[in-house]
Amino acid sequence: MHSNIFIISKTPAFGPVNPEDIYAGCDAASPDYVYHIESSTQKELIDHLVDSVLPKGMFIIDASYKFIVFQGGMSEWLKEYSRMVRDAAQAINESNITEWAGPVYKLTETIDNPLKTGFLFCEGDTSACQSRELMCSVAQMKPGERLYIGEVFGYHM
Repeated sequence: MHSNIFIISKTPAFGPVNPEDIYAGCDAASPDYVYHIESSTQKELIDHLVDSVLPKGMFIIDASYKFIVFQGGMSEWLKEYSRMVRDAAQAINESNITEWAGPVYKLTETIDNPLKTGFLFCEGDTSACQSRELMCSVAQMKPGERLYIGEVFGYHM
């Protein structure tokens, strides 16, 4: 599988990130390799992140493409996320709890990757995590606060 890793921070200070230094964290599987992406493609990926991956209307992109601005909407998203987790948990019973890719796996995926994306996110370090960690950080934000995007890498798993 090919996808992307976003280097994100609540502050604009970024040091250079070497793709070889990125590793899997937060229960994400380890990428086979990580590689640089051209800046024009990075802009397209940031558009896709804001328009199609993050909850609709939660962020807008600054014209510089160096940061995205939080608009709000977290309480509604948290209600939806908790509903998704409850629904996934209710599907587990004594006859399917040991299935290889059954409802326990679906519950784990729902918790770890609520945005249902192959994108990974590094926040302040080089540990690439699924979308739950990002959304936990966003839950602490106030409207108008920024998430700075340092770089976008590609990866293969």
